[in-house]
Amino acid sequence: MLSTTRPMDMIEAKTGEAWDAIACYQRAIDICQQFGIDHLLPHALNHLGWAYCQLQQYDAAIACYQQVLTLGQRSRLANGHEEAVAFNRLGIVHDQLGQYSQAIAYYRQALALFQTGEADADMAAVWINLGVVYNRLQQYDAAIAYYQQALTLSQQIGDRRGEANALLNSAITYHQTGQATAAIVCCQNALSLYLELDDCLGLALTLSNLSRIYAQTGLTIEATLCEQEADHYRNQLHRDGDAPLRQRREAESLPAPVHAVCR
Repeated sequence: MLSTTRPMDMIEAKTGEAWDAIACYQRAIDICQQFGIDHLLPHALNHLGWAYCQLQQYDAAIACYQQVLTLGQRSRLANGHEEAVAFNRLGIVHDQLGQYSQAIAYYRQALALFQTGEADADMAAVWINLGVVYNRLQQYDAAIAYYQQALTLSQQIGDRRGEANALLNSAITYHQTGQATAAIVCCQNALSLYLELDDCLGLALTLSNLSRIYAQTGLTIEATLCEQEADHYRNQLHRDGDAPLRQRREAESLPAPVHAVCR
């Protein structure tokens, strides 16, 4: 996840609905093309692609990201950061489609570009996303290693949300490998960070996963309390008309274990 909010991120956050966001981003693209504002076009296309992802219209999303990469190939003045973002999001799409080898390949291309600049939250996000894929492939040691890289970098640069996401995903993997104590510690640390950030989605996901861990270790009272708290934050997301559609859909997927995939 990005550590800062840029103007086009705010369009999505304010409208809340992906179709409204799509209309805004398409207008931005039209303006860029009409007035030759080429340096902003990749940014607009990346956001349009993400809006399509929220609607699970993956073909349309892939087309947007491929346009970003094509623009980068045509001009060496293109924004390498936006190309890296496109690679990361292509990885997310292929992960969602179950095409894990393609997802890994795209994530590695994103890393290669991000590593040409200063290490930042974007690089940590890709490491988390790589960990998610390796977790799905049941290569748990590799998954934990990527989450640890993301956690260390997030702590170094002061990215609290990246730190929380790395901890949540680590907890899921620890739980899947029978390391309940480590999973609980990671969840509790993630909860503290999400509370600090007032992140309702992060709180709902973490509490629901923590509830499952408690239930499977025989701590039924703790499990029930966590699930009740998860319901509270999930309901809060639904009451918030400005909450992006993606967040509300992820909250609806509870109480299944859900990874924090980073865009």
